[in-house]
Amino acid sequence: MTTTEYALSPLARARMEHDLPALRARVARRGRVRRWSRRAITAGAIAAVISLAWVALRPLPVSSPPPNPPRDAPLTVNPTPHPMRTVIAGVEVLTNDPSITRRLAATVIPAATPLDDGALQDTLAKSGQPHGLLRVGGRTYWEGDLALASKP
Repeated sequence: MTTTEYALSPLARARMEHDLPALRARVARRGRVRRWSRRAITAGAIAAVISLAWVALRPLPVSSPPPNPPRDAPLTVNPTPHPMRTVIAGVEVLTNDPSITRRLAATVIPAATPLDDGALQDTLAKSGQPHGLLRVGGRTYWEGDLALASKP
């Protein structure tokens, strides 16, 4: 075989010399993109493994039981009626405050009774509230809400 059998025509050689630099640049750019993609995926995988290891290996909070008093020590009762308070670095800790349960106790919501327009207007009039009702586009508005909304 001689090189003349595979020689390019002048037109093909001109096209190759014209397109070859752009093709080489494109191949090089694609190689850089692949390298950076592999590096990013590797870094992400390493970060994921480290974060999972950190979560898995950190100690769980363990609460220890309160120490038992010695058997020969008499039991003491706090004679003060106010709750026990501990102050730590400006933070006050209440250990037994009965007002907390009163504040957080659920209140009973009375059952609502359905009223027609006339009964609602009568109830509002008896309580000294504005008793006008306005219907616009299928929605009902109370005169008291409109008066509150119009005040600055």
